[in-house]
Amino acid sequence: MTLGLAQRRSVLFSLTGSFGLLWLLLAIEPLDRHTWVFEDVLLVPASAILFATWRVQPLSLSACISLFLFFSLHAIGAHFTYSLVPYDEAFRGLSGQSLE
Repeated sequence: MTLGLAQRRSVLFSLTGSFGLLWLLLAIEPLDRHTWVFEDVLLVPASAILFATWRVQPLSLSACISLFLFFSLHAIGAHFTYSLVPYDEAFRGLSGQSLE
């Protein structure tokens, strides 16, 4: 299934808006503000490069979704600091079982 330009643009704006909202929510009281800033600072130039080169070298929809997932996981890791992300608690809440 191929999306038209308007549909593709709509999906990309939705992904961008969803990540922006997630990032704002994760910016509220991270475990360590200095670590959070240090880890999230690279998302700004990466995003700027993606937007600046969009017309010259557009990415496929699957690449954009993959980047959205990567950026989202990166922002979650930065919020908790990677070693303290509560993966097991989240999985236990979803499935009732532990990852360990």
